[in-house]
Amino acid sequence: MKTRLVTRILPIALVLVLLLVESANAQTLRFDFQPASGPLEPGYTKVTASTTYSAAQGYGFVIAPTREVDGSNKTWNIFGRIVTVDQAIPPSLLSDATRDGVGSPSLSGGDLAISFRADVPPGNYDVDLWLGDVTTPRFRMLATVNGIETTVTRADINDRRGSFDQTQFGGVVLRRLRVDASGGSIQVTLGRDNQARNDPVFGALAADGAASSWTFNLDQSPNSPPGTMLTAVLVPAFNGAALQALTISPASEPPLLLQGGQLLLGDAPADPALLAALNSFNQGDLAGARTGFESLTAPALQTASAAGLLWVAGHPAWFSGEL
Repeated sequence: MKTRLVTRILPIALVLVLLLVESANAQTLRFDFQPASGPLEPGYTKVTASTTYSAAQGYGFVIAPTREVDGSNKTWNIFGRIVTVDQAIPPSLLSDATRDGVGSPSLSGGDLAISFRADVPPGNYDVDLWLGDVTTPRFRMLATVNGIETTVTRADINDRRGSFDQTQFGGVVLRRLRVDASGGSIQVTLGRDNQARNDPVFGALAADGAASSWTFNLDQSPNSPPGTMLTAVLVPAFNGAALQALTISPASEPPLLLQGGQLLLGDAPADPALLAALNSFNQGDLAGARTGFESLTAPALQTASAAGLLWVAGHPAWFSGEL
């Protein structure tokens, strides 16, 4: 009897979960910022400096970049040895989405702000930003997404110890933010970080792109004993921001949570029938919980129904002979 109940519950719950996961994935927006001739990452939408926002299109630049870069064929001459971008940038960071990007260089140093907008249904979203430029080191970027800020002090692959201006390779930095898009749009603004900040790695950073000293342990030098400290300078010439790629996904929280041995509401609506099913589960009435979870047919409760049925099916009591 127990086996038949579990066999009946699991397919229902699993099918619902798979359908809901597929639906959530279909809502994810993926943008690859690049020149018109740049390589496009599969599954991403091409965005160039000329992609201007319109309500009909649903995405585009509100403040357009003035620079596009494709680092696919970038090379460096390191002491007579030619190093390609595929050799310089770790495979975990390099893709067709991050080989290229956009920015807005300023004659006075750094980058002018750029701003990109994507329209979405109202709700909470996880926004992934790939920041940097594989061709050039970047220092002190500031990104703001719907009012939430994130900073990047350094975006490069450091090929040696010493002053920051010795670094030649660019880099890729991923930042993820949870944002409120109750207004129906995601707006990403990117530019130079001009604020004085206390960085956990580099210490005190000066305002307005001024040079900042930082001290580190020279523990990899064959000519210095362990513990030798060196002070170097973060050079203002590398200030500026670049945007490589962006993904926007509906924020996903579990509909039900197990805390302290009790199954509680997570992201699911506080529906009376759902609350009754949870109470039955927490009281040990698994048959009643199963009936309650199966009765949740409203679209907004389908994830909670599926999750609840999985909790019932996986409860030790089904298999311990107690039922």
